[in-house]
Amino acid sequence: MGLAVLLGVLLFQSATPRWRNVLCMLFIVPVLLPRVSAAFVWKFAFHPLFGLLTWPYKAITGEPLDLLAQPLTALLTVAFVDVWQWGLFFAVIVLKLLETLPPQPFEAARMDHAKPWEVYAFVALPMLRAPLISLTFVKMIESLRAFDLIYVMTRGGPGISTETLDMYAFSQGFIESGRISYASSMAVLMMVASTVAFTYLWKWTRPA
Repeated sequence: MGLAVLLGVLLFQSATPRWRNVLCMLFIVPVLLPRVSAAFVWKFAFHPLFGLLTWPYKAITGEPLDLLAQPLTALLTVAFVDVWQWGLFFAVIVLKLLETLPPQPFEAARMDHAKPWEVYAFVALPMLRAPLISLTFVKMIESLRAFDLIYVMTRGGPGISTETLDMYAFSQGFIESGRISYASSMAVLMMVASTVAFTYLWKWTRPA
Protein backbone atom coordinates (compact mmCIF):
# COMPACT_ATOMS: atom_id res chain seq x y z
CA MET A 1 0.00 0.00 0.00
CA GLY A 2 2.89 2.33 0.73
CA LEU A 3 4.30 1.77 -2.75
CA ALA A 4 0.90 2.53 -4.26
CA VAL A 5 0.67 5.82 -2.36
CA LEU A 6 4.21 6.77 -3.38
CA LEU A 7 3.57 5.95 -7.03
CA GLY A 8 0.26 7.82 -7.02
CA VAL A 9 1.93 10.91 -5.56
CA LEU A 10 4.75 10.74 -8.11
CA LEU A 11 2.27 10.54 -10.97
CA PHE A 12 0.26 13.45 -9.58
CA GLN A 13 3.39 15.54 -9.08
CA SER A 14 5.30 14.78 -12.27
CA ALA A 15 3.00 13.55 -15.04
CA THR A 16 0.87 15.73 -17.28
CA PRO A 17 -2.89 15.05 -17.39
CA ARG A 18 -2.53 13.32 -20.75
CA TRP A 19 0.20 10.99 -19.52
CA ARG A 20 -1.75 10.34 -16.35
CA ASN A 21 -4.67 9.01 -18.36
CA VAL A 22 -2.40 6.82 -20.49
CA LEU A 23 -0.59 5.39 -17.47
CA CYS A 24 -3.85 4.83 -15.62
CA MET A 25 -5.14 2.72 -18.50
CA LEU A 26 -1.94 0.67 -18.48
CA PHE A 27 -1.94 0.27 -14.70
CA ILE A 28 -5.51 -1.02 -14.65
CA VAL A 29 -4.78 -3.85 -17.10
CA PRO A 30 -3.04 -6.20 -14.59
CA VAL A 31 -5.95 -6.21 -12.15
CA LEU A 32 -8.34 -7.13 -14.97
CA LEU A 33 -6.42 -10.35 -15.61
CA PRO A 34 -7.54 -13.50 -13.78
CA ARG A 35 -5.08 -14.15 -11.00
CA VAL A 36 -4.41 -17.71 -12.16
CA SER A 37 -3.58 -16.51 -15.67
CA ALA A 38 -1.27 -13.82 -14.31
CA ALA A 39 0.43 -16.39 -12.07
CA PHE A 40 1.10 -18.73 -15.02
CA VAL A 41 2.49 -15.86 -17.12
CA TRP A 42 4.90 -14.76 -14.40
CA LYS A 43 5.85 -18.32 -13.51
CA PHE A 44 6.93 -18.87 -17.10
CA ALA A 45 8.71 -15.49 -17.12
CA PHE A 46 10.76 -16.63 -14.11
CA HIS A 47 11.43 -20.11 -15.52
CA PRO A 48 15.13 -20.92 -14.85
CA LEU A 49 15.81 -22.15 -18.41
CA PHE A 50 13.34 -20.43 -20.72
CA GLY A 51 12.09 -17.46 -18.70
CA LEU A 52 12.20 -14.06 -20.33
CA LEU A 53 13.47 -12.43 -17.12
CA THR A 54 16.03 -15.11 -16.20
CA TRP A 55 17.40 -15.83 -19.67
CA PRO A 56 19.88 -12.88 -19.69
CA TYR A 57 21.46 -14.18 -16.47
CA LYS A 58 21.78 -17.67 -17.97
CA ALA A 59 23.22 -16.25 -21.20
CA ILE A 60 25.89 -14.30 -19.29
CA THR A 61 26.87 -16.78 -16.59
CA GLY A 62 25.88 -20.08 -18.19
CA GLU A 63 24.03 -21.03 -14.99
CA PRO A 64 20.23 -21.13 -14.63
CA LEU A 65 18.63 -18.70 -12.21
CA ASP A 66 15.74 -20.30 -10.33
CA LEU A 67 14.21 -17.55 -8.22
CA LEU A 68 11.36 -19.78 -7.08
CA ALA A 69 13.71 -22.41 -5.66
CA GLN A 70 15.08 -20.33 -2.77
CA PRO A 71 12.89 -19.31 0.19
CA LEU A 72 13.76 -15.60 0.19
CA THR A 73 13.68 -15.05 -3.57
CA ALA A 74 10.49 -17.09 -3.89
CA LEU A 75 8.77 -14.91 -1.28
CA LEU A 76 10.01 -11.73 -2.94
CA THR A 77 8.94 -12.96 -6.38
CA VAL A 78 5.40 -13.75 -5.23
CA ALA A 79 5.23 -10.37 -3.47
CA PHE A 80 6.41 -8.66 -6.67
CA VAL A 81 3.64 -10.28 -8.71
CA ASP A 82 1.05 -9.28 -6.12
CA VAL A 83 2.29 -5.67 -6.14
CA TRP A 84 2.29 -5.68 -9.95
CA GLN A 85 -1.33 -6.79 -10.07
CA TRP A 86 -2.82 -4.78 -7.20
CA GLY A 87 -0.28 -2.09 -6.31
CA LEU A 88 -0.58 -0.39 -9.69
CA PHE A 89 -4.37 -0.43 -9.42
CA PHE A 90 -4.27 1.18 -5.98
CA ALA A 91 -1.81 3.77 -7.31
CA VAL A 92 -4.44 4.77 -9.87
CA ILE A 93 -7.03 5.14 -7.10
CA VAL A 94 -4.64 7.29 -5.05
CA LEU A 95 -3.94 9.46 -8.10
CA LYS A 96 -7.64 10.01 -8.76
CA LEU A 97 -8.22 10.83 -5.10
CA LEU A 98 -5.48 13.46 -5.24
CA GLU A 99 -7.07 14.97 -8.33
CA THR A 100 -10.32 15.50 -6.42
CA LEU A 101 -8.68 17.61 -3.71
CA PRO A 102 -9.15 21.39 -3.87
CA PRO A 103 -6.03 23.29 -5.00
CA GLN A 104 -6.21 25.98 -2.29
CA PRO A 105 -4.46 23.97 0.48
CA PHE A 106 -1.63 23.10 -1.91
CA GLU A 107 -1.20 26.73 -2.93
CA ALA A 108 -1.21 27.88 0.69
CA ALA A 109 1.42 25.31 1.64
CA ARG A 110 3.65 26.35 -1.25
CA MET A 111 3.28 30.02 -0.29
CA ASP A 112 4.57 29.03 3.15
CA HIS A 113 7.64 27.55 1.41
CA ALA A 114 6.71 23.96 2.18
CA LYS A 115 8.77 21.35 0.38
CA PRO A 116 6.96 19.02 -2.05
CA TRP A 117 7.17 16.04 0.29
CA GLU A 118 5.82 18.19 3.14
CA VAL A 119 2.86 19.27 1.01
CA TYR A 120 1.81 15.66 0.52
CA ALA A 121 2.81 14.32 3.94
CA PHE A 122 1.11 17.05 5.98
CA VAL A 123 -1.59 18.40 3.66
CA ALA A 124 -2.72 15.99 0.95
CA LEU A 125 -2.49 12.58 2.62
CA PRO A 126 -4.17 13.65 5.90
CA MET A 127 -7.09 14.90 3.80
CA LEU A 128 -7.32 11.41 2.28
CA ARG A 129 -7.07 9.55 5.59
CA ALA A 130 -10.48 7.86 5.40
CA PRO A 131 -10.23 6.54 1.82
CA LEU A 132 -6.63 5.42 2.36
CA ILE A 133 -7.69 3.44 5.44
CA SER A 134 -10.48 1.86 3.41
CA LEU A 135 -8.03 0.91 0.66
CA THR A 136 -5.72 -0.62 3.25
CA PHE A 137 -8.55 -2.78 4.57
CA VAL A 138 -9.45 -3.84 1.03
CA LYS A 139 -5.84 -4.90 0.40
CA MET A 140 -5.65 -6.77 3.70
CA ILE A 141 -8.81 -8.69 2.86
CA GLU A 142 -7.61 -9.34 -0.68
CA SER A 143 -4.31 -10.68 0.67
CA LEU A 144 -6.24 -13.43 2.43
CA ARG A 145 -7.38 -14.59 -1.02
CA ALA A 146 -3.89 -15.08 -2.47
CA PHE A 147 -4.25 -18.86 -2.53
CA ASP A 148 -4.49 -19.18 -6.32
CA LEU A 149 -1.46 -16.98 -7.01
CA ILE A 150 0.79 -18.79 -4.54
CA TYR A 151 -0.49 -22.25 -5.46
CA VAL A 152 0.27 -21.77 -9.15
CA MET A 153 3.69 -20.17 -8.66
CA THR A 154 5.20 -22.07 -5.71
CA ARG A 155 2.54 -24.30 -4.09
CA GLY A 156 3.70 -22.86 -0.79
CA GLY A 157 7.33 -23.82 -1.29
CA PRO A 158 10.17 -24.15 -1.19
CA GLY A 159 9.40 -25.75 2.14
CA ILE A 160 6.78 -23.52 3.74
CA SER A 161 8.40 -20.19 2.84
CA THR A 162 5.38 -18.95 0.85
CA GLU A 163 2.68 -21.01 2.54
CA THR A 164 -0.35 -19.11 3.83
CA LEU A 165 -2.99 -20.23 6.31
CA ASP A 166 -5.54 -21.06 3.64
CA MET A 167 -2.95 -23.07 1.72
CA TYR A 168 -2.00 -24.92 4.91
CA ALA A 169 -5.66 -25.77 5.50
CA PHE A 170 -5.99 -26.97 1.90
CA SER A 171 -2.91 -29.18 2.17
CA GLN A 172 -4.11 -30.68 5.45
CA GLY A 173 -7.55 -31.39 4.06
CA PHE A 174 -6.84 -32.58 0.53
CA ILE A 175 -3.14 -33.31 -0.02
CA GLU A 176 -1.20 -34.51 3.01
CA SER A 177 -3.44 -36.17 5.58
CA GLY A 178 -7.02 -35.89 4.35
CA ARG A 179 -8.18 -34.22 7.57
CA ILE A 180 -11.27 -32.58 6.10
CA SER A 181 -12.79 -31.69 9.47
CA TYR A 182 -9.54 -30.08 10.64
CA ALA A 183 -9.25 -28.03 7.45
CA SER A 184 -12.91 -26.97 7.66
CA SER A 185 -12.53 -25.91 11.28
CA MET A 186 -9.43 -23.93 10.43
CA ALA A 187 -11.25 -22.14 7.59
CA VAL A 188 -14.14 -21.21 9.91
CA LEU A 189 -11.74 -19.94 12.58
CA MET A 190 -9.90 -17.86 9.96
CA MET A 191 -13.19 -16.29 8.88
CA VAL A 192 -14.23 -15.49 12.46
CA ALA A 193 -10.80 -14.13 13.43
CA SER A 194 -10.63 -11.99 10.28
CA THR A 195 -14.11 -10.58 10.86
CA VAL A 196 -13.38 -9.70 14.49
CA ALA A 197 -9.97 -8.21 13.69
CA PHE A 198 -11.18 -6.07 10.79
CA THR A 199 -14.23 -4.88 12.74
CA TYR A 200 -12.05 -3.81 15.66
CA LEU A 201 -9.50 -2.10 13.41
CA TRP A 202 -12.22 -0.29 11.49
CA LYS A 203 -13.79 1.07 14.68
CA TRP A 204 -10.35 1.99 16.05
CA THR A 205 -9.37 3.96 12.95
CA ARG A 206 -12.68 5.80 12.56
CA PRO A 207 -12.56 9.45 13.60
CA ALA A 208 -14.27 10.22 16.89
